[in-house]
Amino acid sequence: MARIQQAKADKAEFYAKKAVYDRTFNQLSAMSKRDLADIGIRSSDIECIAAQAVEMR
Repeated sequence: MARIQQAKADKAEFYAKKAVYDRTFNQLSAMSKRDLADIGIRSSDIECIAAQAVEMR
């Protein structure tokens, strides 16, 4: 029973992290290159920033 509960907890954590990544990635991807440049982000950095957002959670 404990293994099932742990599996459920792991799955929930995975989906929570995925949601943070997806939300960050989508919000930054929706911005223009000019808007990104205004906040000091290159479009090539979006994936890395989204991954960092997950780690900060």
